Amino acid sequence: RSSSSSFDQYGSQRKPARIYRLQPFASQVEKTEVMQAIYSQVMDIQGEIPAELQQLGLESRLANGASVRECIRALVSSDFYSQRYYQPYPNAKVVELLFRHLLGRKPSMAELSQFEPLEGGLQPVVDSLLNGAEYVRYFGDNVVPYRREL
Repeated sequence: RSSSSSFDQYGSQRKPARIYRLQPFASQVEKTEVMQAIYSQVMDIQGEIPAELQQLGLESRLANGASVRECIRALVSSDFYSQRYYQPYPNAKVVELLFRHLLGRKPSMAELSQFEPLEGGLQPVVDSLLNGAEYVRYFGDNVVPYRREL
Protein backbone atom coordinates (compact mmCIF):
# COMPACT_ATOMS: atom_id res chain seq x y z
CA ARG A 1 0.00 0.00 0.00
CA SER A 2 1.48 3.35 -0.96
CA SER A 3 1.02 6.61 0.80
CA SER A 4 0.80 9.99 -0.91
CA SER A 5 2.06 11.91 2.10
CA SER A 6 4.84 14.41 1.58
CA PHE A 7 7.98 14.96 3.56
CA ASP A 8 9.91 18.09 4.46
CA GLN A 9 13.60 18.67 3.82
CA TYR A 10 14.48 16.82 7.04
CA GLY A 11 12.54 13.68 6.14
CA SER A 12 9.71 14.41 8.58
CA GLN A 13 6.18 13.94 7.39
CA ARG A 14 4.53 17.28 6.65
CA LYS A 15 1.13 17.97 8.17
CA PRO A 16 -1.55 19.26 5.82
CA ALA A 17 -2.25 22.96 6.23
CA ARG A 18 -5.18 23.86 8.42
CA ILE A 19 -7.68 25.93 6.48
CA TYR A 20 -9.32 28.84 8.26
CA ARG A 21 -12.54 30.11 6.71
CA LEU A 22 -14.61 33.00 8.03
CA GLN A 23 -18.16 31.71 7.94
CA PRO A 24 -21.23 33.95 7.86
CA PHE A 25 -22.48 34.49 11.41
CA ALA A 26 -19.17 33.32 12.89
CA SER A 27 -18.87 33.62 16.66
CA GLN A 28 -16.41 36.02 18.25
CA VAL A 29 -14.19 33.04 19.14
CA GLU A 30 -14.15 31.91 15.49
CA LYS A 31 -13.35 35.46 14.31
CA THR A 32 -10.48 35.62 16.81
CA GLU A 33 -9.13 32.29 15.47
CA VAL A 34 -9.33 33.60 11.91
CA MET A 35 -7.54 36.82 12.89
CA GLN A 36 -4.77 34.81 14.61
CA ALA A 37 -4.45 32.71 11.45
CA ILE A 38 -4.11 35.90 9.38
CA TYR A 39 -1.33 37.17 11.65
CA SER A 40 0.36 33.78 11.55
CA GLN A 41 0.27 33.41 7.74
CA VAL A 42 0.83 37.01 6.67
CA MET A 43 3.12 38.26 9.42
CA ASP A 44 4.71 35.02 10.69
CA ILE A 45 3.55 36.02 14.19
CA GLN A 46 2.53 33.39 16.73
CA GLY A 47 1.03 34.32 20.10
CA GLU A 48 1.03 37.90 21.38
CA ILE A 49 0.16 40.47 18.70
CA PRO A 50 2.40 43.59 18.74
CA ALA A 51 0.67 46.83 19.77
CA GLU A 52 1.48 48.40 16.38
CA LEU A 53 -0.71 45.78 14.69
CA GLN A 54 -3.48 46.07 17.25
CA GLN A 55 -3.69 49.78 16.43
CA LEU A 56 -4.73 48.92 12.86
CA GLY A 57 -8.10 47.79 14.25
CA LEU A 58 -8.28 44.72 12.06
CA GLU A 59 -10.08 42.67 14.71
CA SER A 60 -12.91 45.20 14.89
CA ARG A 61 -13.02 45.48 11.09
CA LEU A 62 -13.38 41.71 10.83
CA ALA A 63 -16.00 41.71 13.60
CA ASN A 64 -17.94 44.42 11.74
CA GLY A 65 -18.16 42.53 8.47
CA ALA A 66 -14.89 43.12 6.60
CA SER A 67 -13.73 40.14 4.58
CA VAL A 68 -10.55 38.20 5.28
CA ARG A 69 -9.16 39.54 2.01
CA GLU A 70 -9.87 43.16 3.06
CA CYS A 71 -8.10 42.59 6.38
CA ILE A 72 -5.12 41.00 4.65
CA ARG A 73 -4.91 43.90 2.20
CA ALA A 74 -4.92 46.38 5.11
CA LEU A 75 -2.29 44.37 6.97
CA VAL A 76 0.09 44.04 4.01
CA SER A 77 -0.43 47.74 3.21
CA SER A 78 0.50 48.78 6.76
CA ASP A 79 3.68 50.57 7.77
CA PHE A 80 4.39 47.66 10.12
CA TYR A 81 4.47 45.18 7.21
CA SER A 82 6.57 47.56 5.14
CA GLN A 83 9.11 47.99 7.94
CA ARG A 84 9.29 44.26 8.58
CA TYR A 85 9.22 42.79 5.07
CA TYR A 86 9.84 45.52 2.47
CA GLN A 87 12.40 48.02 3.68
CA PRO A 88 15.04 45.55 4.98
CA TYR A 89 15.16 43.27 1.93
CA PRO A 90 16.15 43.34 -1.74
CA ASN A 91 13.25 43.34 -4.21
CA ALA A 92 13.55 39.63 -5.10
CA LYS A 93 13.17 38.64 -1.44
CA VAL A 94 10.22 41.03 -1.01
CA VAL A 95 8.42 39.40 -3.96
CA GLU A 96 9.17 35.94 -2.56
CA LEU A 97 7.72 36.97 0.82
CA LEU A 98 4.60 38.46 -0.77
CA PHE A 99 3.95 35.26 -2.71
CA ARG A 100 4.46 33.16 0.41
CA HIS A 101 2.26 35.39 2.58
CA LEU A 102 -0.53 35.98 0.05
CA LEU A 103 -0.57 32.88 -2.16
CA GLY A 104 1.06 30.34 0.14
CA ARG A 105 3.80 29.43 -2.32
CA LYS A 106 7.06 30.54 -3.89
CA PRO A 107 6.97 32.59 -7.10
CA SER A 108 8.10 31.03 -10.36
CA MET A 109 11.12 32.55 -12.08
CA ALA A 110 8.79 34.27 -14.56
CA GLU A 111 6.70 35.74 -11.72
CA LEU A 112 9.83 36.87 -9.92
CA SER A 113 11.04 38.61 -13.07
CA GLN A 114 7.63 40.21 -13.62
CA PHE A 115 7.26 41.66 -10.14
CA GLU A 116 10.86 42.14 -8.95
CA PRO A 117 11.27 45.74 -10.12
CA LEU A 118 8.56 46.68 -7.56
CA GLU A 119 7.76 49.77 -9.58
CA GLY A 120 5.36 51.84 -7.52
CA GLY A 121 6.31 50.02 -4.31
CA LEU A 122 4.45 47.18 -2.64
CA GLN A 123 0.86 48.21 -3.35
CA PRO A 124 0.69 47.35 -7.08
CA VAL A 125 2.08 43.86 -6.39
CA VAL A 126 -0.24 43.36 -3.41
CA ASP A 127 -3.26 44.43 -5.47
CA SER A 128 -2.22 42.22 -8.39
CA LEU A 129 -1.87 39.16 -6.16
CA LEU A 130 -5.00 39.75 -4.04
CA ASN A 131 -7.16 40.54 -7.09
CA GLY A 132 -5.67 37.76 -9.21
CA ALA A 133 -7.44 34.63 -10.40
CA GLU A 134 -5.21 32.35 -8.31
CA TYR A 135 -6.05 34.12 -5.05
CA VAL A 136 -9.76 34.18 -5.86
CA ARG A 137 -9.73 30.49 -6.84
CA TYR A 138 -7.97 29.22 -3.73
CA PHE A 139 -8.97 31.71 -1.04
CA GLY A 140 -11.80 33.96 -2.25
CA ASP A 141 -12.92 36.62 0.18
CA ASN A 142 -13.02 34.57 3.37
CA VAL A 143 -10.29 31.93 3.48
CA VAL A 144 -6.98 32.75 5.13
CA PRO A 145 -4.12 31.93 2.73
CA TYR A 146 -2.28 28.77 3.69
CA ARG A 147 0.98 27.16 2.64
CA ARG A 148 0.66 25.26 -0.61
CA GLU A 149 3.25 23.21 -2.45
CA LEU A 150 2.89 23.32 -6.21
